[in-house]
Amino acid sequence: MLNVATTLLPLIEALMVVCKNTSLKDAPISRLTREHSVATPTSETGPGMENLFFNFTEEHRKILNELVRQNPRLMSGTFSLLVKNPKVLEFDNKRNYFTRRIHSRSAEVRQPHPPLQLSVRRDQVFLDSFKSLYFKTAEEVKYGKLNIRFHGEEGVDAGGVTREWFQVLARGMFNPNYALFIPVASDRTTFHPNRLSGVNTEHLMFFKFIGRIIGKALYEGRVLDCHFSRAVYKSILG
Repeated sequence: MLNVATTLLPLIEALMVVCKNTSLKDAPISRLTREHSVATPTSETGPGMENLFFNFTEEHRKILNELVRQNPRLMSGTFSLLVKNPKVLEFDNKRNYFTRRIHSRSAEVRQPHPPLQLSVRRDQVFLDSFKSLYFKTAEEVKYGKLNIRFHGEEGVDAGGVTREWFQVLARGMFNPNYALFIPVASDRTTFHPNRLSGVNTEHLMFFKFIGRIIGKALYEGRVLDCHFSRAVYKSILG
């Protein structure tokens, strides 16, 4: 089936180009999915073009995902319209597309930045890291290479120390002494922002710092040992 799809790839790309030159191109994803769910019969630029796009991409979802896996560059060209249908792309393709987008954008504006030298106490990683990084610019945090040293510990940061720093820092975010997050009622390992975080006079600065750490982890492909509620992820996605 993949061989057949590869043979028909020029035709599939032609369909994507036609759809891309309709109202699909600039329409918000939320509107498109809402209109498709109620089976809108026509669009502004041609009868049923949006429905044709949704029906085709959903019916051939597996083949389209395999084509993207075989050639991720398609998502930078004719297949970029697939993001308009959230049901089509599988997680690995969504992740690869996201990673390629953030790095392609940064390559256009990236300027050299000095490394971020951090010396932190293991039992105060969150607070020490906050003091070292909060007043850095967003660009310095995003592009600066982390170089971490734990107080009283030998070792050169060749990547393993930074990886451990991310893990320890993530756990520090949920320290109840900071009153920033509380576990959700149904799952004690999933957290959402604490409505009473204002008892901590620095809570807004801490939340801003945490946001930058999450952004840094996403940009570098790091794993954070933390689980947020669905509402938090929806807020991040806007």
